[in-house]
Amino acid sequence: MKKKESSLSIIFHSIIGFIIWIILLIIANILVPYINEPTYGMFIQFFNSLLVLFFILFLIGMINSLFWNFRLPLNLFAPIFSAILSLFIVSLIYRIFEFIQAFIYFNILEYFPLSSVYIIVFFATLVFGYLMLIAEEVKKAREYSKEYKREIKEKRKSQGLDISWEDVESEFRKVFFNIGEALNRVFDDKKKDKTKKKKR
Repeated sequence: MKKKESSLSIIFHSIIGFIIWIILLIIANILVPYINEPTYGMFIQFFNSLLVLFFILFLIGMINSLFWNFRLPLNLFAPIFSAILSLFIVSLIYRIFEFIQAFIYFNILEYFPLSSVYIIVFFATLVFGYLMLIAEEVKKAREYSKEYKREIKEKRKSQGLDISWEDVESEFRKVFFNIGEALNRVFDDKKKDKTKKKKR
C-alpha cells in the first residue's frame, strides 16, 4: 500500500512552491526597465494582476491536498474542495484567454459561456472526485483482504493446519500403497508356506 505524505510535508512543499513563484515574479518585475519590449511589460503587468488569484489557488490547492491525504471520513470533503478549486482554475484560464485575445483578435470565449462552464466543471469534478474515493476505498479493501488471507494462511501453516487437496491425495496414495504392500507380503508368505509343504 502506498504510503501517504505527511500533512506538514504537504504544507511545506506548497509554501515553498508559492514562495519560489513570488521570487520569480519579483525578478521578472525588476527586469522590466532593462528589457525594452512593450509585450514583456504587458505580460508582467498581467501576472501582477493575477497575484490575488494565484494566492487563492495556492491556499485552496493546499487545503485540497491535505483533505485528499486524510483518511475516511475526513477525505469525504476532498472532492468538494477539488470542485471549488476547479472554479478558480477555470477563472484563471478565462483570464489568460482574455489576455491572449488582445493579440489574436479572435473572441474564443463567446463560444464558451463562463456560467455554463462553471456549472459543468464543478459537478464533473465533484462526481469524478467521489468516484476516485470509492475506487481508492475498494482498492484498499482488496489489499486488506489479500493481506488478511495471507496472514491466515501463514498462521495455519505455522500450526500445521494448512492442508491442501494435493496433500490429502498424496496421503491417500501412501495409505493405499502401504495396504497393497502389506497384502502382497501376506500372499507371498502364504505361497512360500505352500511350496515348503509340497517339497516335504
